[in-house]
Amino acid sequence: KKWNESFGGKRVSRREKTSPSNAQPPKIVPYEESKAEIIAAAESLGVDSDGVRMMMKNTRRKTIKDAATKAAQKKAARIQTMTASGVERMQTELTNRGTRKTITSSGALNQGSLSAEDAEGMDMDHVYLSFTQLLFGYTRVGVNAVFLIKKNITLLRLRTWLNKRGIIKPKPVDYDALVARLCLESSLACYYKSKVDNEAGFFFPHLPYVDYDGKKKVCELMTVYVDVITKKMTKATFDKDEITGSQAATILFFFNLSANHVKIHSMANWGLNSEVAVKNVNKFLYQNSLVTVIYNFFGFTGFGTYIPGWKNKGLLSKEWNIEAFEQVVIQGVDDNIQAHPNIDELVPYSSFVNFIVKTRPIFLSDFAKYRTQFPGVHGEAMYIGTVMHSMDHTALDWACEEPLWLDVDDSRFGLMAEMDRVVMVGFSKDLPGLTIHKRYKGSTHPFYAGFYQKAAKIDTRW
Repeated sequence: KKWNESFGGKRVSRREKTSPSNAQPPKIVPYEESKAEIIAAAESLGVDSDGVRMMMKNTRRKTIKDAATKAAQKKAARIQTMTASGVERMQTELTNRGTRKTITSSGALNQGSLSAEDAEGMDMDHVYLSFTQLLFGYTRVGVNAVFLIKKNITLLRLRTWLNKRGIIKPKPVDYDALVARLCLESSLACYYKSKVDNEAGFFFPHLPYVDYDGKKKVCELMTVYVDVITKKMTKATFDKDEITGSQAATILFFFNLSANHVKIHSMANWGLNSEVAVKNVNKFLYQNSLVTVIYNFFGFTGFGTYIPGWKNKGLLSKEWNIEAFEQVVIQGVDDNIQAHPNIDELVPYSSFVNFIVKTRPIFLSDFAKYRTQFPGVHGEAMYIGTVMHSMDHTALDWACEEPLWLDVDDSRFGLMAEMDRVVMVGFSKDLPGLTIHKRYKGSTHPFYAGFYQKAAKIDTRW
């Protein structure tokens, strides 16, 4: 009873109508809406508004590929039940009718406990787990995570101490190239809007951040321009100020870890099924769903509890407070995902985008074939929560090899650099010593194994 009272709260089974993910995933922010918002912000600030307008001048037109994408999304739509028995009931009903129609074509798709309405917004931490399920997470994943955090935080403290005393020095870094990697080779590529000649524009409206005084604030517009040939930043602005590559790297790292990557975690709730009954149909889905829910709990509700300890260890300044960080995360979730219809223009210049663009339709098509083994799971949400999520962690790890590159002594953005360093070493890397199988590669389920084989032919690095 105490467990239900303390952990329950707003967390309920996805079968309950009060659960955000009982509804369909929320609609993302339309392209024209975000475009107008960016132009208005640039004009309000009076900074490079002509350049922004030039970048945004091309109106997105519908293409044949758009129609194909919608068809693939329809194929991967979820079956509106969380149980295998619900799927069987739908199939039995169709058989009794003597029809050859599938669950999808017959309209039976919506005859379950899940709603066909769109959710009002995203929500990162709302799926209920029983005490036994959470215990599984703490013992099979949580222990490994704590070990990784403590080990790497200790090493970071040691290297920081040695660096301050001149005993070690980080290897040289090209900050302009680092910023370009962050924009081109991570989920930040979603903020790409257009390209003029070889210069690509990435625009971040209403960007939440933590300022030098430890308070959460909002940048009306951050712009980053990248030469896609040299793979280097050419210019970046933060509200009315032009900023350096080092400052841009600090801000982008912090934005991704606090307000952007959490969108992926939030969407993942629509791509899981943690109901005990699903174990009999798809054990791998059940296990991975538990881990996803647990990590959403750790990341959204539990992360802030680490901040006092990191302050005591000297890794974070005294100005840091839990509330400011939580406010940034909440805004990141609430702001939803911006439509990014022009992102395929980056395919020749980004291995991250190339892999996403080419594997997503494969995933959705394959998912449709096995959909009855994934009751209640939204195909695209599952792709985002598994494939894209893993890639984003890997991408950030590859982009910044050295946490000491992030300038904690910057007078304005140093606090964010402190958090960037901590998250880089403690939260972006693979967990050691796991006793559960977590990868598509090597899975015994034909959907996971089959998709991996196809995806590996596109790019084995990812």
